[in-house]
Amino acid sequence: MNVEGVWKIEMFGPYGWEAVGTAFLDGGQYREADKDSYVLGTYRVSGDEFELEGKFTTVSGSQPKTLFGMNQREYKFAFKGKIEGETIRGQATNGEYSVASRATRVGDLA
Repeated sequence: MNVEGVWKIEMFGPYGWEAVGTAFLDGGQYREADKDSYVLGTYRVSGDEFELEGKFTTVSGSQPKTLFGMNQREYKFAFKGKIEGETIRGQATNGEYSVASRATRVGDLA
């Protein structure tokens, strides 16, 4: 299944689904960013299964986000999910904590 494109990334928090960034999936490379942070990683697709390994980094001068029970400037995480049409749903984890996450396709790469 082709997942290359631009995706809206959301995590489920205390107020429901919260937008956390915009991701670009291209040839196995995962790039995501918002105004205060970015993620660099790689992804794999097998049938309708999607797996991602990434490193989250807070931009210098910005306050670190509290994710997975941590308030650090950098950390590694993984995501496993299922592709359902224009949506990928699953769980992001740092090994200790897990957060429901989803991605929704918003566009194609140029």
